[in-house]
Amino acid sequence: MQHVDNDGAGLILTVSDGPTALAGILTGAGHAGMSVTSVEIVRPDLESVFLHLTGKALRD
Repeated sequence: MQHVDNDGAGLILTVSDGPTALAGILTGAGHAGMSVTSVEIVRPDLESVFLHLTGKALRD
């Protein structure tokens, strides 16, 4: 797990390989007594990677 955010409605997990990590995440959530109601795997685009690494948008 690289990063966990709570957006008020649920958790946002940032991992390096979502499809591979998904089974372990769901198993861990179940063992912790959590219920998973939805899962979305989003691959970042170049702009979001740049923003993450530099803290600035491409046009800043």
